[in-house]
Amino acid sequence: MSRDYEARIARLEHRLANLNPVGRVIERDHEKGIRVNLGTDDKPFPSPWIQPGDRTGATRYLPEVGEQVMVLSHGGDWSQATLLPLTHSNAKPNPAEDKDETVHHNRDGERKSVRRGHARHQAKNKISQGAGDGGKKGEGSGKSGANLSHEINRQLQGIRANLTQLENNVAGVFEAASKMREIAEGRIPELKAIKAILDGKPESLEKAAKMALGNLEGYVAKSMQQMLGKLTNGFMNNVLGMVQGFVQAQIGGILGQIADLADLHGIADAIADPLGAAEGLIADAASGAAHNLLGSHLGTIEAAFAGTPGEAAFAALRGELGGILNGALDVAANLGGMLDAQQNLVKGMSKSLRLGGYEGED
Repeated sequence: MSRDYEARIARLEHRLANLNPVGRVIERDHEKGIRVNLGTDDKPFPSPWIQPGDRTGATRYLPEVGEQVMVLSHGGDWSQATLLPLTHSNAKPNPAEDKDETVHHNRDGERKSVRRGHARHQAKNKISQGAGDGGKKGEGSGKSGANLSHEINRQLQGIRANLTQLENNVAGVFEAASKMREIAEGRIPELKAIKAILDGKPESLEKAAKMALGNLEGYVAKSMQQMLGKLTNGFMNNVLGMVQGFVQAQIGGILGQIADLADLHGIADAIADPLGAAEGLIADAASGAAHNLLGSHLGTIEAAFAGTPGEAAFAALRGELGGILNGALDVAANLGGMLDAQQNLVKGMSKSLRLGGYEGED
């Protein structure tokens, strides 16, 4: 039991000694941290890499080689250690000129100091001009960044000079173009009218619109009338033919199904005459008269199916056929109305044609 206590006491003494040892920085790396030379005898040993803190970037404090630091390790465990800077020594004197000045360094070699409200910045900076990179490097030091401001002012003065030269060039080109226009207007009177239009004067735009209308209205109206004639004589007839062919095929198909149904139930002879009459009306099914006659023949056929097993199937076929006939009548009526609407539309466009939204008298 006594040996166990001795071992535990030895470990505690070792960890206690490692709580806050003091040493000098022997290596520094901005990613790894620093290493400190530890030990009070003639054989010091280097510490593991220790991070100075969790902050990153230029504001992070990283001691220089030779500075005195105290290692703060939780429970004597150096894997959890951080460090605390101590007083300056002869090897690493205070960079501040007096006690009222605070100095900061970063990895890029910049030195910033603050003394009672006065700032001094000594750095290497790259000056950019506009969207491009001027690549100008300069070193400046002085209160409130005086030298750096001077360098920026020089760059701005150069940009201002370039802009002034460009303005002079543009003014020269404009003056030359104006003189050429004056000479040309004296020889070509039409240029004056074009200039007025480009200037956007209302009276000039109105004259231009009327001139264009006078040249274009007759041509466009005539073209529309020709298009209307083709629409009436060709396209509409083709549409009517397509509709009639579709309706006739649908009616013929349903009448064929009725014939097969009658043959299945033994009443083919009884409906032969009305079915033949109905087939003879297929070509004119889109007319009102043929529609009524076809309905009469279908009524005769329906009477023959009454009481047979095919009665319900015939009723379904007759309902489908009625929908097709009604649709054919609607299409035939609407085609005429659509044609009238197209005629009125083209006539209206021919009479009210305008250029660029110009509103004149009819």
